[in-house]
Amino acid sequence: RQHLDPQRGLAGAAVKLKFRGIPKPMNHNITTGKVMDTSRVIRDNVAKLIRNAAISRLEKTIDGAAVEVNELEADFIPGRILANHLAFIQISGEFVTVTFKCHFSIEAVKKIAAHKFDADKKNMVSDREVFDFIKEYCNLVAGKVVALFFDCSIEMGIGLPLCTTGFYEVFSKYDEAELLPNMHYDFWRMQVNGSNMVCSSIFEVLNETRLTGLEGYEIAADANTEGEIEFL
Repeated sequence: RQHLDPQRGLAGAAVKLKFRGIPKPMNHNITTGKVMDTSRVIRDNVAKLIRNAAISRLEKTIDGAAVEVNELEADFIPGRILANHLAFIQISGEFVTVTFKCHFSIEAVKKIAAHKFDADKKNMVSDREVFDFIKEYCNLVAGKVVALFFDCSIEMGIGLPLCTTGFYEVFSKYDEAELLPNMHYDFWRMQVNGSNMVCSSIFEVLNETRLTGLEGYEIAADANTEGEIEFL
């Protein structure tokens, strides 16, 4: 199987975070397992930081087109197959580790990123081009996560993005009996141009003390050219 557990990385400190315009993750989408070793505010703010990175990078990638963000259904059970394909990337630090995932179909990504593909060749876009696009999107999200944590003096490292079949989601550990005490997860759906993909994060807080100040920090607006995907 190709699912990887989060890895440990570099060191850092913590400041405070404040988020605007990011939907608050619903309770059924985030779990703490049987032992609540991490406070709700830290857990929610880490989840919001990752969401901010995913939403802002998609908005930049599609040149400001409207991105509708929704929670998954109330009866959603994590660990089921969400799409035909799955891309993921790991972000690791001494105090927190993250695995970010995109659950997608090839046709949906073609519509979401339609303007990035040559207008005369949209119907000829290969699967490989779609996979390259979504892996680069994962890279941009991971880079944004690292930048946001770095603003709080928390250093993290990035792994390589991988694409695989969506079937491998069934091997992910979300059950309370399998999760480590400080591991949490979040799922949300993003819709663009009538098509959607589900994104998710699973993260482990390794040092709650160093993250207790994650509130009050303002995320700066993006520069006009930051975070764009270019095809050569």
